[in-house]
Amino acid sequence: MIRCDSCGAETVFLSPQRDCYDCAQHDPLERAAKAINDLDPQPSMKWERTTNFWRNTARRDARAALTAAIDVDELAEHIGMEHAAIVRDHLLGTDHE
Repeated sequence: MIRCDSCGAETVFLSPQRDCYDCAQHDPLERAAKAINDLDPQPSMKWERTTNFWRNTARRDARAALTAAIDVDELAEHIGMEHAAIVRDHLLGTDHE
């Protein structure tokens, strides 16, 4: 068993942010990845599997979709650059490219 960095619970699954499933549900990128996974027609793609192989594919797709949807410069015109960066970091995490 491994421990969640957010809540300290023992778990068999950690998100890339080292959160358990319950904590990861509060992560926008992880929620987007779960939604993308749920839309996949392949029955073998089950989020509940203990391997991260399928989850990482969904996370990659979620990151690409959210990155394409978030134009920080355009958003900054409405709420300012500092707030736009906060929104981007909230949705994509601080390790975005």
